[in-house]
Amino acid sequence: MSEFRNKTASFFDLYSQGDVSEDAIDHFVGAWHDAGEADDRSVSEFLGLTTDEYAVWVMDARSLPLILAARRENEPLHDAVARYVARMQAASDPLDRSPIWSLSHWVSRRV
Repeated sequence: MSEFRNKTASFFDLYSQGDVSEDAIDHFVGAWHDAGEADDRSVSEFLGLTTDEYAVWVMDARSLPLILAARRENEPLHDAVARYVARMQAASDPLDRSPIWSLSHWVSRRV
């Protein structure tokens, strides 16, 4: 079974290649839950995300393009998230209050 798992592309592999949309992540999370004990990987590993990338996505589901750009540009996720938060703060959208708060806290804990 582990041999098969290693050959299966993760969500993020497929997403970064343009083979699935951002919305497909929910189906992958569901598949992880359905696998139960048959798959001993964490949900972040199953999705192809680091623990920090997964945490950022949980705080703001719109962050997948940001995570992809940080990887492609070989930029520390902390720096990319800090700039993202600054842009959200400048836009002053009331719907961004929760992601701004949680991501700001995440950034401040990594300084």
